[in-house]
Amino acid sequence: MRRPFVTLYGQQLSWYSTKVRAYLKFKGIDFYEESPTLVTYYWTIPRRFGDPAMPAVVLPDGEWLQDSSLIIERLEAMYPEPSIVPEDPLLRFSAGLLELWADEFWHVAAVHTRWSYPEQNYPLWEAEMGRGFAPWLPRWMQRRLARIPKKMMLDYLPELGIVPGQIPLIERWIARQLDLLDAHFAGMPYLLGSRASVADFALFGPLDGHIYRDLSSRAALIDSRPHLHAWIQRLSTRKPQPWPGEFIDSEQLPATLEPLLRDLFHEMTPYLQGLLADVRALLPGLAPGARLPRATSRISFPFADGRQYRMGMPYALWMTQRLLDQWRAMPGPEAARVAAALKPYGSEAFFALDIPRLQRRGLHAAPA
Repeated sequence: MRRPFVTLYGQQLSWYSTKVRAYLKFKGIDFYEESPTLVTYYWTIPRRFGDPAMPAVVLPDGEWLQDSSLIIERLEAMYPEPSIVPEDPLLRFSAGLLELWADEFWHVAAVHTRWSYPEQNYPLWEAEMGRGFAPWLPRWMQRRLARIPKKMMLDYLPELGIVPGQIPLIERWIARQLDLLDAHFAGMPYLLGSRASVADFALFGPLDGHIYRDLSSRAALIDSRPHLHAWIQRLSTRKPQPWPGEFIDSEQLPATLEPLLRDLFHEMTPYLQGLLADVRALLPGLAPGARLPRATSRISFPFADGRQYRMGMPYALWMTQRLLDQWRAMPGPEAARVAAALKPYGSEAFFALDIPRLQRRGLHAAPA
């Protein structure tokens, strides 16, 4: 059935729904949002994609999309102006790199700020979840229904390394990253200039969808950093304008991004290396066409001023491979320029990742 608008199935407190919603608003795309009911979430979406997850998008011609990065990529092809993907190869790769970091490496921070403090954050989440999943039920039944995913999320904390002994480390990591972002936004409206890029929308997911909306963290982590708070407000209220701003015109990335990129390569690359070792060990035992598990064994990697221990998520390798494929497809001089520009931040091991060919199957990676 053809509709005159894009339909977004998502919720306000959903990380990746927040990413896609902000993108739709920034682009001025006509869309209608509704919360998926139990039937939509556990039947309609898995029947099309294999996995229940938010967000899902239905295009005007009836095509369904899943995964926030692929949703945005598809919509960019349909609505190319104003583009959120820089033309400059270095900026384009950097935007994709920051999107990968935001999408795949902020899980610990975002889950911690919400679920380590359920007494403060749960009531709002419970109300949205209950009303959205089962609007036809009385309120007391909605509350009981919400307890099931609540238990799943609380059981999930140790898998992500969110345990008492590691919480101080996690909170030091969050504070450092937010301080660096606040310093960057003091001199630049968005990550790569006066126009929002795909990286901004990816980072907006955990920062607005979780940390800003969670009562336990908003005042201390966001409101206390005025430039970061202003960036959130810009992306929250952005309306289409005749002139959407520009990406920076420079041979170098902004100096204020340098410490963020150093941390990214220092921390995320060892995580991906550990994940890659786990996946290589799993591949010989997989039947042809079988999907890799959503999670692997615990991985240890540098994190803030210590080491983090958490399960690995193989889907991140498919996302990484997708980004590295874009770099390898660049003309030789452009690829060399990108690698040389990022080398001072410790990028060599990232570019050297030798990932077996993977494909996406639902929200799982699988051998290609």
